[in-house]
Amino acid sequence: MLDFFSRLSTSELVVWSIFIGIMIGACSIYYNKRIIGAFVRDLIKRGACDKDSALSLEELGYAKNRFVRHALRDGSVLRKMVWEADDNFTSDAAGVCFSARTKKMDLNTARFFIDESNRIKADMRYSAKGTDFITLVIAVVVFFVASYALLLFIPYIGELLGKISG
Repeated sequence: MLDFFSRLSTSELVVWSIFIGIMIGACSIYYNKRIIGAFVRDLIKRGACDKDSALSLEELGYAKNRFVRHALRDGSVLRKMVWEADDNFTSDAAGVCFSARTKKMDLNTARFFIDESNRIKADMRYSAKGTDFITLVIAVVVFFVASYALLLFIPYIGELLGKISG
């Protein structure tokens, strides 16, 4: 494996590293918008906006979804927008609300909601616009072709820069 990397030039390593970084970012966006976003959109659509209307993972159909269960762990980005009905809310000096949990959350019985102050932010962050699987595949293909084309033209660009600089 290391022999493969030793045969690549520095410019090839840089281009392929950028390509891999862009692909990881595209997959991360797809995961957030499609998998986690579906959970958030279901909470909003079903009207879970306070402790009284909070819904469990079972009621939402996500009881066995490992991705959603993992995303709901304490301290995650999702948990900054999705509250549990048993959370004790406190606020800091700036008026920012946060949960002061006294016991470990049981995801099998926990009931979740998105309060009105976080609804718009959650809706924007987890909207499904432009994040279908076809878009992801097209992005991978386009960036692969662009990376490969860039590698083909790097020697010519180097020559051109050498002629310009004298």
